[in-house]
Amino acid sequence: MKYSLSIKPKDLKLCAQARCHNVATSHKDALEVANAIRGLKLGKAEAFLNDVIEHKRAVPYKKKNKGVAHRAGMGSGKYSDRTVKFVLEILLNAKATAQNKGLDLSKTFVTHTAVHRGLFKKPRGSRVFAKGPAHHARRSNIEMMLEERT
Repeated sequence: MKYSLSIKPKDLKLCAQARCHNVATSHKDALEVANAIRGLKLGKAEAFLNDVIEHKRAVPYKKKNKGVAHRAGMGSGKYSDRTVKFVLEILLNAKATAQNKGLDLSKTFVTHTAVHRGLFKKPRGSRVFAKGPAHHARRSNIEMMLEERT
């Protein structure tokens, strides 16, 4: 199956892209983390994600913030460790691609991030007399594009 980004880059020589399919994380959490790093320089985005993993900063939740607690110095936010680790891994993959293409990493920005719902995975195994809720695995498709700006 062939996958492509949801947008076409202006210049393929000045951009690096990375994507991951069917990541075991919540679609809503991944959307908020992706929105938080979009438009940042590569170094700032990487530092932000590392700060979230160390619980120094929280990811601001702007859209999907129903029932999300408020954090000091900001509105509603979360420390979505699992999701942030996946997004950081994709960011590092895009960074390695940019390095291989010979892009200047000090001028590289995160220009595109997108999150889509992944495949629906049914629960396996039996429940006692078919009672209790069926816990379905949440999957997400995450894509990212870095671009060098002059």
